[in-house]
Amino acid sequence: MRSTNIFLLCNMLGIVHSITVTVPERSVNVTERGTVFLACTFTTTAPTKNLIVQWFFTENLGTGQSKQILFYEGGTTVIIPAFQGRLKMLSNPAMTKNATISIDNMQQNDSGMFSCEVNNMPDIEGRNEMTVVVNVLVKPSAPYCSHHGEVATGHQVILTCHSKEGNPPPTYTWTHVKDGQIKGIQDIKKGTMAIQNISQVQFGEYQCVASNGVGTASCTIDLSEEINDGVIAGAIIGALLFCGAIGLLVWVITHQIKKQHKMKVTKSLKDSEMQPMKASRTTHQVKEDGDENPAM
Repeated sequence: MRSTNIFLLCNMLGIVHSITVTVPERSVNVTERGTVFLACTFTTTAPTKNLIVQWFFTENLGTGQSKQILFYEGGTTVIIPAFQGRLKMLSNPAMTKNATISIDNMQQNDSGMFSCEVNNMPDIEGRNEMTVVVNVLVKPSAPYCSHHGEVATGHQVILTCHSKEGNPPPTYTWTHVKDGQIKGIQDIKKGTMAIQNISQVQFGEYQCVASNGVGTASCTIDLSEEINDGVIAGAIIGALLFCGAIGLLVWVITHQIKKQHKMKVTKSLKDSEMQPMKASRTTHQVKEDGDENPAM
């Protein structure tokens, strides 16, 4: 498309020759931070003194805007800043008829369409451009685990798990850490697991594993039965009532002990007062008896 005007001009002049660009692989996968090799060769019937090689990149697998990332002409190669230090042309295309490039440290946003275009005046008829789809594979990032719903016997609890990164999109598996079993209904694509009417055997620690063939990552969450505010308030009130009852019982016992002690003290005092009175009365009776019976 970019060479249409040149082709029409040369066709009118009757000097059209043939050129053919070939790429052995139309689709390439590469892992994140890896190096990708994009092969591109060509044939031409004319000398390569007017050779121009260009590589274009379209983000998001063709849905983004196309931009030129490399330009070669007359032995000079120009690379845009975003790819400098990472992109290399592996040979001199004018001598080898090979426009293969390599790109180091591939990132997820490097996924897209890479097009190799070769023009060599007057060879412009034929197929002068081919495209390679590059898919950067990224292992799942550490997922985030959470739960929704009250963790209490008889309630429904939904576990959620999600990784922000991962290509292809990861699948998720929830298991109970203690026995390795699946305790609920899972959606491996959404990363959810629903536990209906949770019971004592379903409490404990759960692990979510995110995987996509490139790698795995995991997170864990503990499902311990929650004590709601009503139960806590009831426990506090019960404890206060219990303490109040104990305090009342102690007061009653103490009061009874004091009362009994007081009664004993009072009785002892009364007994002490009565004993002198008895002694005085006995002495008085003895004197009266002596008066009634004088000595002979």
